[in-house]
Amino acid sequence: EGFSPRQSFDFSAGLTMPGEDGGRAEVQGTAGPIDLQDLTKTPIEATLELQEVEVSALEALVGVTSARRGRLTFDLSLAGRLADSLRAEGTLFAEDVRLAAWGEPSRLPLELTFKLTAAVSPPAKGAASASPSDVRVQIDEGEAALGKAKVRLRGGVKQLLDHPTLDLTLDGSGVALGSLLEAAPAFGFGPPAGTRIQGNADLSLKMTGKVPVPALDGKLVVRDLRFEMAGLPQAIEVGQLTLLANPTLLSVPPFRTSVGARSILEIDELSLADYQEHPRFRMDANTQTAQLGDVLQIAESMGVRTQLKGSGQASLRAEIEAILATEQPKWTIEGNGSLRQASLQPTGWTQPVQIARADLQLTGDQARVEQLEAKIASTSLGGWLEGRQFTRPAVHFDLRGYHLILSELQSLMGISPAGRSAGSSAGVPEAMTVDGRFALGRLKFDGIDATAAGR
Repeated sequence: EGFSPRQSFDFSAGLTMPGEDGGRAEVQGTAGPIDLQDLTKTPIEATLELQEVEVSALEALVGVTSARRGRLTFDLSLAGRLADSLRAEGTLFAEDVRLAAWGEPSRLPLELTFKLTAAVSPPAKGAASASPSDVRVQIDEGEAALGKAKVRLRGGVKQLLDHPTLDLTLDGSGVALGSLLEAAPAFGFGPPAGTRIQGNADLSLKMTGKVPVPALDGKLVVRDLRFEMAGLPQAIEVGQLTLLANPTLLSVPPFRTSVGARSILEIDELSLADYQEHPRFRMDANTQTAQLGDVLQIAESMGVRTQLKGSGQASLRAEIEAILATEQPKWTIEGNGSLRQASLQPTGWTQPVQIARADLQLTGDQARVEQLEAKIASTSLGGWLEGRQFTRPAVHFDLRGYHLILSELQSLMGISPAGRSAGSSAGVPEAMTVDGRFALGRLKFDGIDATAAGR
């Protein structure tokens, strides 16, 4: 009401964002007089509020589609001219944030407080009329908080609306690591849900490049790190480690991790190369007479999903590599190890496999078990077996056993008799192929009892 381009005027507007749960945006303030030759020179004072607005809804407004997800609550006051700059301060609260297509929503919200200046550059000459302008933001003061972890920010962001490009420096002392690692799933890695993490870190990192994976330069020093996980009687401990970052490589010098005093794992190399485009993970590790369950839990704490539970004595020396650019990482392992008086239970199996002895040889995407002495339910087994292709397993074997009751084996693997022909079960991947030789003294199946001649 009472609008005139020749004088200042009050305004307010509300917008229900695209999508079923897109959220709402509201703005109110004073603007004018309007510069009809260049609208970006019009003075403005305003407050902007976003109420649980979906990131995908904001992107839809400017014609952008990405894998980024999350809900934003935003409270901002600003003043100035776009042609020169807008001074702004406020808070941003982000929940369920996911920045990588293969990631999971962050389990902690991000809270950002800031004072900044922003400016808008018009679309480049020859660009399509619908192309977004370049919104540039310079952070004069900023603090980011993830739970108890707080980090100071300074620097800037370019192309904020379409292809955010960072030039930021992060500094922090005594940063709570539990909060940082609980947010790690947003980037596609991190420990499993329910892990309790203690420890602190000092960091000085520079971030440059495009979201969601900018280039990093600097270091992170971690002290007194502890992981407490369900099923683990003692915490996984790391006294100190240092993450060194440059634009092409994240690396950690050799360190030791342990579960109490009973299981010690030496990490000789831990790195993530080419992490912006085609991330390649590498870890060289070895342990002697450790507890198998502890080793599997340590692997889980580092983000490796083993899908196994186990116990017993284990020794292992392994060089592990993985290409992480897809939802199904490609793993290769070189090394050897052994199990003694152990049990191993894949996810979905109702009982573990009891292993008196097994010698393990790892080559590429192949694992070979020799000198096997094991028991599945009431069947004793010996011989060798090997598996290839971790993503689409192919199992080969030459085994011998006294007797096998198939209904007992089906029950162990979670296969109901009525569903035998369904082609899958809780414990066996649909893509698995199996072939080999099985020498049996006795076989029982659907009322048939077959015994080898002479037995």
